[in-house]
Amino acid sequence: MPVPTPWTARFVDTEAGLAALAPAWQALWVADGQADAFAHPAWFMHWWRHFGQGAQRAALVANTGAQWVPLPGQGWRLQLLVLEERTGAGQPAALRAVLPLVGLQASFRGTSGQLLATPVNSQALRSGLCAPDLNSEMADVMARHLLADGRWQMLLLDGLPLADGRLALLQATLAPAALQPLSQAGWTHSRLAITQAWAPMLESHARNFRKHLNQNERCLARLGPLSIECLPAPGEAGFALIEAIESRSWKAQGGEVVAGDPRLRGYYAGLCGLQAGALRSELWLLRIGGEPAAYFLCLRDGRMLYTLKTSFDQRFAPSSRHSPSQVLLARLIEACWNDGLQAIDFVGELPWVARWADHHPGFSHGLWRRPALVRWRQVVRRLWPGSPAAQPGRAPAVVEPS
Repeated sequence: MPVPTPWTARFVDTEAGLAALAPAWQALWVADGQADAFAHPAWFMHWWRHFGQGAQRAALVANTGAQWVPLPGQGWRLQLLVLEERTGAGQPAALRAVLPLVGLQASFRGTSGQLLATPVNSQALRSGLCAPDLNSEMADVMARHLLADGRWQMLLLDGLPLADGRLALLQATLAPAALQPLSQAGWTHSRLAITQAWAPMLESHARNFRKHLNQNERCLARLGPLSIECLPAPGEAGFALIEAIESRSWKAQGGEVVAGDPRLRGYYAGLCGLQAGALRSELWLLRIGGEPAAYFLCLRDGRMLYTLKTSFDQRFAPSSRHSPSQVLLARLIEACWNDGLQAIDFVGELPWVARWADHHPGFSHGLWRRPALVRWRQVVRRLWPGSPAAQPGRAPAVVEPS
């Protein structure tokens, strides 16, 4: 006979349910010292508002570790996995964990079916699990509820942090469920921990690195006086600056500017106004001779600063010795250094950015499929719960993602 637990799992699958959950989710995020900005409810709600209906072909992607693979689909649905704890008779259940997921009909490398996935795409490179006290028993309840849901045939867990070990707790229950791995890899992003004074940190970099930074700054200063400013939650005025810089960038020549896609424009315009508790957007701007020359659109969550998007005006880069974005990044890092942050997360691995990094945390990519027998059992279990065919057999050996 199963041992009763105080935890129960459920799916939140309506926007009204998401809105009702948001305050408790935000409080849970504050209590979770390991959760980053991508586990915050405001980040997911913004993502869902702009990508959740699958209007763009690349609204959902799989990062195979080598490339971004679009997963076009239809029939999108909200499907947050939530864990709650019963605290006593007559008391409301307390929220203990949230894993944002979306469901859709999709295809990946010749395999089609109902896909359940973390919300990741080329504009939102990571996702998050918010669960400050997750243990193996709690993870087991979440995973079993996930497995009992017969609506999906493929499960994609992309962009979840690996270092904190919480994904491994979920996988320990998912692995024996006869899921067949379709694609398993992972990737890293660059991060700079703030653990010492600014001068020793800068001195720890190679002499050529520092020489190149100084040369860049001197070359740009010949074009006009340099100034740096930070606009917290910059709103429409900040977004207008982004559009102005991008219209004179290399992205404009390739048709990759945000203004060229109404949905992306709405996403980034909304991101410029994002402000929810400790989470807020910031626009860092380099001006040369008073004119906007480069920007970084960032998130700040009270723990880290995240660099999400950057570009520069090509008029201020007449040669390889002029690099407005590199100068801005150096000034940005210096300005944030004594600001009470734990780290600066570069949300990517661009070589010129990664040179600042002192470690490279890993993030997940795992895509699994239910075998035909398991899918058949799920159908039987829904239609005839008491049927012997619906009873699970002996669990196979654990399959760990590489």
